[in-house]
Amino acid sequence: MFEHRGFIEEHKETVSNLGVIGYVEAKYLVAENVGIALTAKPQINVFNFYSVSDKIVGDPEPGIEKARGFAFGFAMPVSVGVAYSF
Repeated sequence: MFEHRGFIEEHKETVSNLGVIGYVEAKYLVAENVGIALTAKPQINVFNFYSVSDKIVGDPEPGIEKARGFAFGFAMPVSVGVAYSF
């Protein structure tokens, strides 16, 4: 809640997320102690909900603004590296 020039502004945000993340790693040994590693982390964002609300009280022309959103998402970060075992 903010007060500016006699007006009061109320701001509210709500964010909800639900997702599934996996982890897969493969390693190929080039030598006895040295290998090349490939890592993948598939991510599925099953539910993403965002809601924001602004309300100004005391303004001669009071107004209410609302916005809502809903989304599905997918990501696949992949990394390649060299692994040394001892």
